[in-house]
Amino acid sequence: MVLAQPSTTSAGARSLEEIVTDLQVLTRELVGVAGPGALDDTLPGGTSGITSRLTAASPLLRAVCSQLEVLRMTWLPRIEADGSWALDGSRTFRVWLARREKVTMRTASRDVLTGERLLEHLPATLAAALSGRIGMDQVRAMVDVGPTSDDRRKALVSPVDATPGGHGEGDPVDDGAKATADGTDGSAG
Repeated sequence: MVLAQPSTTSAGARSLEEIVTDLQVLTRELVGVAGPGALDDTLPGGTSGITSRLTAASPLLRAVCSQLEVLRMTWLPRIEADGSWALDGSRTFRVWLARREKVTMRTASRDVLTGERLLEHLPATLAAALSGRIGMDQVRAMVDVGPTSDDRRKALVSPVDATPGGHGEGDPVDDGAKATADGTDGSAG
C-alpha cells in the first residue's frame, strides 16, 4: 500500500488539532442543548416542537458521525506504517490501538481492516462515505464482501455495466455514467 503525503493546505487553513478541538467543543455544546438532561428540562413548559427538531437532526448527526468514523479509520494505516506506536512496547498495532482508544481487540482489528480495504481496494466507497452519500452499514457491507478474493478485487476496478438488467454481456451502454471503483469515469485520458 502506498500512503501519499497529505496535500498541503492553503495559507490560513486551520490545523487538524484546531478542528478536532472545535469538534470536541461542539459536541459538548450539542450535549448541553440536546442531551437527555437538557431535553427533560423542556418538558414542563412544553416540548417547543423538540420531537420534530430531533427527528430532523438525527439522520444528519448519524451521517456526520459516519463520515468522521470513516475518516479516522483511513488514518490508521498511516499511523501503523509510521511505527512509533511500537515505542511503548506494544507487540502489534491492533493491540496498541485497542489500548489507546479503549476498545476491544475485535473493534480495533475491524477498524484497521476497514481503513486498509477502503484505501487499497474501495476508493469509490471511501469517497461516497466521506461525502456522506453512504453510511457505515453500506461501508461495512462493501468492506466485508467486496475485496475478499482476487476476482472480486479485479471486478472492483472494472467499468460498471450500466445496462438495466445487464450481466456484463457485450459492450456496456455508454450513457456517460461509467464509473470504476477508483472513482474515474473509465475513459482514457
